[in-house]
Amino acid sequence: MKISDRYVGVLLMAVILLVGLYSRLAYADRFTTADETRWLANVRGFATKLSQGRLGSLVQQPHPGITTQWFAAATTFSDDWAVRKIPLVLWQCVLVAAIAYVFAKLLGFWPGLFLAAVLATSPLLVAHTRVYAMDSLLALFCLLALGLLCLWDKTKSPWHLVLAAATTSAAILSKLPGAVLVPVGIVWIFISFWGPFDATRGKQIVKALFLYAIAGLLAACLILPSFAIHPLNTIGDFTEFFRSDDYNELHKASPYYYASTIWFLASPLEWFLLAGGVYLMFSKKLLSPLRRRQMALLLLFSLLFILIMTFGAKKGDRYILPAITVLNAGAAYIVVVFQQGKFSDAKKMTGAFLLALLIWQAIDVVRLTPYTLAYVNPLAKPFLGERRTGWGEGLDLAALYLNGKPGAPTLKVASTYPNEFQYRFRGEAVALHKWEEASIDYAVVYRASLQRGPDSWEQDVINHLQGKQPEKIIYLNSIPYVWIYRLD
Repeated sequence: MKISDRYVGVLLMAVILLVGLYSRLAYADRFTTADETRWLANVRGFATKLSQGRLGSLVQQPHPGITTQWFAAATTFSDDWAVRKIPLVLWQCVLVAAIAYVFAKLLGFWPGLFLAAVLATSPLLVAHTRVYAMDSLLALFCLLALGLLCLWDKTKSPWHLVLAAATTSAAILSKLPGAVLVPVGIVWIFISFWGPFDATRGKQIVKALFLYAIAGLLAACLILPSFAIHPLNTIGDFTEFFRSDDYNELHKASPYYYASTIWFLASPLEWFLLAGGVYLMFSKKLLSPLRRRQMALLLLFSLLFILIMTFGAKKGDRYILPAITVLNAGAAYIVVVFQQGKFSDAKKMTGAFLLALLIWQAIDVVRLTPYTLAYVNPLAKPFLGERRTGWGEGLDLAALYLNGKPGAPTLKVASTYPNEFQYRFRGEAVALHKWEEASIDYAVVYRASLQRGPDSWEQDVINHLQGKQPEKIIYLNSIPYVWIYRLD
């Protein structure tokens, strides 16, 4: 790299860092989401048991969210939500940097840097990095593990395979669907040694599989010591996930729910990267067989992940965040194409278009901070309709509005997500289904109550209130999020 290129690279890294940190840390205590209080309790329980040396009983819930608990433990006993989130966010920034480094080793400096820029501004990833939970950690560990598998395929260094296995364990211990990485990794090992089978090739495959398995198990025991101390009990705790509401709760979602997630919540840049990645995978002229094989690995993982999530009874947009994040790696391969051969007019136009999409994405993410969860692809927004979205963002604005009422501390409000509404409200908040009680002054209907099914209690409340004129509607990103009704 030339000296001038180094200066440009350093400047771009500084810009990426600033945008990434601002969009993830600014106003981190503005509102709380529906799961954050539960995860705060999990982290505190984990930290307490760790400090007491109770290493055999560190599992707090079946998800299991162990990496969240490690990363967030340092400030978990703070009274300030912004302080609580700092280490969790910073560790995820380190993971983004690690991913960029791995892809830089794999493809070159500029592909790695561009991937870092895409991840730093990816709306869905940024939104969930701000949340005190584990979905974004799962996504980042999945991409890092796949990048390391690709790097091992290129170098055949056992250390890269060990790191890929360790990162796979970290993904699984972030959230159990990370286990999708295991069959993908095994298949990748066989593909890496593809060719006429003989004794030597067979030994190489067995050695790689053994190393992958042992490294993964050892990493799992290091990340979660309970595995080493009480392995059967720990595995039993994890299987509880498949009997929990998080797995079995029906959301009345269509089989095409996750297609709509990509349609509405992936950015225009991410649409482009998905289409570009598929095109490059089949283009013999633009990428070498090795790199097309790497693209196939990333696409295989994403498709398999979405397919498995589709079979789950409970649906949520955040559940396929790993698939969208992994598909963003196509950005690095597109830059590789730009670096090959002459810089034709077609390449210049495509490059300018790609940069424009990245800048648009960055502006949108900064503009929406701290309400990045309200991001919807601008091109798809006109078709959003009453699609169910929202995890607590905007309830703070509803609370602020009602706090301005005379006698606000004496008001009693029935609200969707009453605990999250109570976080900023000076009066008393109760569950929305109690809206008909005589003592209730206001009903606050949140967008997450939409499309719960015709037989749901949420729909029953909406049916009763739809004839009333809301006193106030709260908008986020020009989308109606909260309807406030005065109850006489």
